[in-house]
Amino acid sequence: MPKSTSHKNNSKLQRKKRKDKERARKIKQQKLEAKKLQKEMAKNLSTLENIISTMPSECSSCEKSFDNTNSEHLDKWIMAGSEQGLILTCDDCQESEDV
Repeated sequence: MPKSTSHKNNSKLQRKKRKDKERARKIKQQKLEAKKLQKEMAKNLSTLENIISTMPSECSSCEKSFDNTNSEHLDKWIMAGSEQGLILTCDDCQESEDV
């Protein structure tokens, strides 16, 4: 069995180094993308928190208070967006508007 030449050994080492560099580059790219995604999610979360903080706590028509722990309120009350902001309408006011 003939011994491998130093040229072949160097060639194998070069290929291994190239593969290692490529692998490291891919890992670095994935970390950067994950970091960008995390920043974007944090930005979206803060926007959502701002929207929720401006949510009305009473009916826009009759000023009946909205209880977000009451499942009946959550099912029947309607929230809509308009130029003035968010409008919350209770089920009684919805029925009167429909008639």
